[in-house]
Amino acid sequence: PDSKIAPMSEDQPFGFFPDLAEPFALFEASVLEGASVGLRTCILRPGLVYGRGSGGRQSNRGILGTLEAALAIGESVYFDDGRDGAMSTVHVDDLADLYVHVMDALLSGTLPARSIVNASSGHISHKAKAEGVALACGGLPVVRITPEEVVMWDPYEYWKGTVTNVLDNSKAQKLGWVPVKKSLTDELSTGSYKGVLSISRRTLIVVQLRRAFASMGRDR
Repeated sequence: PDSKIAPMSEDQPFGFFPDLAEPFALFEASVLEGASVGLRTCILRPGLVYGRGSGGRQSNRGILGTLEAALAIGESVYFDDGRDGAMSTVHVDDLADLYVHVMDALLSGTLPARSIVNASSGHISHKAKAEGVALACGGLPVVRITPEEVVMWDPYEYWKGTVTNVLDNSKAQKLGWVPVKKSLTDELSTGSYKGVLSISRRTLIVVQLRRAFASMGRDR
């Protein structure tokens, strides 16, 4: 669901792509059911995880994959349906710290089994993320894509790029969690991705050269 009015608490269903919402809910239920056999179960729901030059390459759906995709096409894109979509974010180190707080709270009984805890240290608009990605990639152009264009391309990307999924982290804060790391905006502009992207640029140049030579060979 969209969280346009207020951040979403743990009592609300986790905002997820409609085609995957049911299996995701079943997965959460199966984890929480472990409490019935004496396990101290808990689910953490993180926002977009970033930091340490990482954040997911698979299908370009993590922050690192987004950066590499922008390098590959030479521009940073965002989808604008007029709703000013935004997403929660969390630095990987802050997330690890929250895991420690949750484990301690489960052991002490402060946090009951079957709990769900949101992991969000901030949020960023889809447009601001695209601008940060462009900056991290050395100043790429930022390109706005209309809903009509992206729906024809990939319904998942349209959903991901327009939904607002901002999580309420008050439960985590009550456990003593205090996120201290850079925001995603700061991490993109001054943080850990520069070294990774320099390697990605070199890899991209090699791939492009190979394609060019292969094309030249076919044209002969």
